[in-house]
Amino acid sequence: ASSSPSPPPPAPPGVFAFPLAARRVGAGREARAPGAMLVLAALWIVTGTGAAFAQVVQTRFTEEPEDQTVVAGQRIVLSCVVLNYSGIVQWTKDGLALGMGQGLKAWPRYRIVGAAELGQYNLEISDAELSDDALYECQATEAALRSRRAKLTVLIPPEDPVIDGAPEILLRAGTPYNLTCWARNAKPAASIFWFRDGVKQPEAAMATEVLSDGKRESTMSQLLINPTDQDIGRVFVCRCANEAIPEGKETSVKLNVHHPPTVTLSIQPQTVQEGERVTFTCLATANPEIKGYRWAKGGVILEGAKESKYETQVDYTFFTEPVSCEVHNDVGSTNVSTLVDVHFAPRIVVDPKPTTTDIGSDVTLTCVWAGNPPLTLTWTKKESNMVALLFAWFFCPS
Repeated sequence: ASSSPSPPPPAPPGVFAFPLAARRVGAGREARAPGAMLVLAALWIVTGTGAAFAQVVQTRFTEEPEDQTVVAGQRIVLSCVVLNYSGIVQWTKDGLALGMGQGLKAWPRYRIVGAAELGQYNLEISDAELSDDALYECQATEAALRSRRAKLTVLIPPEDPVIDGAPEILLRAGTPYNLTCWARNAKPAASIFWFRDGVKQPEAAMATEVLSDGKRESTMSQLLINPTDQDIGRVFVCRCANEAIPEGKETSVKLNVHHPPTVTLSIQPQTVQEGERVTFTCLATANPEIKGYRWAKGGVILEGAKESKYETQVDYTFFTEPVSCEVHNDVGSTNVSTLVDVHFAPRIVVDPKPTTTDIGSDVTLTCVWAGNPPLTLTWTKKESNMVALLFAWFFCPS
């Protein structure tokens, strides 16, 4: 007769033993390997006073925080995943512990996110601001583990740019002026660009100033211009940008340029016969407005002429004595003049003078005539048709 199998021998110290499950052999019969055991071994560390169980899988970081950049107002998450650890995990900021638990009460914009059972202890920062710009470290305190230190850089866009004197600056034509634009409280410092009629101006100067917090900077840019009357109403644009706002922000300023009158003097008709009438027209633009007109002929004021037009009858003197128009405003005055193309008959200006000379000597006789169109002069000897002219002088005004 068969006897029951003997019970398995006891497991040696440090070994856990479990019976093997029965399996069928053949048709409906079960067999169990006598004394068979499923053996699971664990590592024991023996000391002089006892033994302590050590985990087979080492506690370590599988994800550590990395250097990151965030724009102020945005959300950022710093990673921290610890393998085979169920103790206390905490974060530090510039060496200062933030606290423990999912919610960090002293830091209302901070919280720990992720599945703790998976070892996830990520730090979420909402609505980032300058005070978050710091070094962060994740610590598994009971395992004496510290992650690498990660630098969080918070970028801050500049405030809206400001142009000194905007929205409109009053300048004086011909006087150089520095347009000045500010882009304040940015991190990193903003760059400033100037545009005139949509064209970038390359010659602007720029300087930066570090603020008291040691992190933000203000930028100042100056663009030197030399305004003219053509710049009245012209618009200059100042645009600033940094890494936080690459598309930039901009503002503008309009120029109002004061200048003395710009004057054009015309005559109608342009060519006249002596005794005919002509009209002088003084066309002027000015900023500020024109205060008055003054006319003169040959440097002598024409008292009755005080408007932008002057009409008169001309004689030969208008051919040699210019008519001038002077226009003035609060900035200054402008004077322009012109001669009249008056056609008039020849008019002697200097008669020949009697001359005494020795026989056989040379003699020079002089006379001066005026006329328009230009004259042709000849000399003849009295009571003779012989032309005796070798040289002739005649008056031809400039």
